[in-house]
Amino acid sequence: METTTEDRRPYAPSANVVAVLHRARTRNLPPQIDDAFFNIADVPKSAHGPVRETLQFLGLIDSEGAPSATFEKISAASDSEFQSTLEQVVRQAYADDFAVVDPSRDSADTLINNFRRYKPRSVTDRMRMLFTGLCREAGIPVAEQQKERRASPKRPRRAPRKPMPAAGPSAPATSRDAVSQREQIVVPISHADIVALNDEAAFLKIWESLGRLEWSRAMADAPSKSPQTDELKKLGPGTGASEN
Repeated sequence: METTTEDRRPYAPSANVVAVLHRARTRNLPPQIDDAFFNIADVPKSAHGPVRETLQFLGLIDSEGAPSATFEKISAASDSEFQSTLEQVVRQAYADDFAVVDPSRDSADTLINNFRRYKPRSVTDRMRMLFTGLCREAGIPVAEQQKERRASPKRPRRAPRKPMPAAGPSAPATSRDAVSQREQIVVPISHADIVALNDEAAFLKIWESLGRLEWSRAMADAPSKSPQTDELKKLGPGTGASEN
């Protein structure tokens, strides 16, 4: 069974329909109200069909999109005449509904129950919102608060967690660590070792070599401009028992 205008109501966003009406007041009406005109009025493409159906329901365009004499009258109306002209259009188009409900007194639930008789019932609340939105634009009092459906604000995306660094080889030792490690190096020389060196020249040679090694380490670790460095340089690697 074909659905007629008697058992259905438009459900376009009222803001988009009002945008078309106001755009028509600032431009000459074209021979056809088409997608290009909707684009000029900043109507989203997804709402072109519902807005076109609403304009046809209000008697502002025909099935081909040609503007009616009523639409011409609205577009040419002065600011003081606009609301009264639009009120006549809204009351005439929704005459069956105004016979049952009073938007200035009835609640949103009452209006919704009125629009349940129209198809498709999946958009009953949107039919009610378009009705009350057009009433407000036309200066018809509306008691209930307009509950426009607005897209929920997008939550900011959380920054991805930085991966934990994989376990790898230990970091190279700092100069301080190296010094600490060298300080722990001990050359093991026992009393028996000294007794075994019955050659005095060999003993002094070993002692001198150890002294040179420790002196070189001290020079590498000491600050270049410190008094200790200057003192070590004066002593030199040759200072020790071998000069006796």
